[in-house]
Amino acid sequence: MGGRSASFGVEEGSRRGLVSIMLVPAGVSAPLHPPWIDRPGALGAVAVAPSGGQLVVAVEPFPESPDLPLDDDDVRELAQELAARY
Repeated sequence: MGGRSASFGVEEGSRRGLVSIMLVPAGVSAPLHPPWIDRPGALGAVAVAPSGGQLVVAVEPFPESPDLPLDDDDVRELAQELAARY
């Protein structure tokens, strides 16, 4: 199975952002640097799936948003919950 990815908008009151998810299969090299590292205000988390793959979750605010719609704990929890399925 190859890698998969998805992105979608998330809104929590006035806080809006883009959530990106990437599943990197076992045996495939994950990105050297987290995809959110060069995006101001972005957060991310990586969780290992039971298959040995890695699930990467990143969230970045939309330009007009005062803050992220998810906090650091939310992002980590989302990564762990999704990784458990793979």
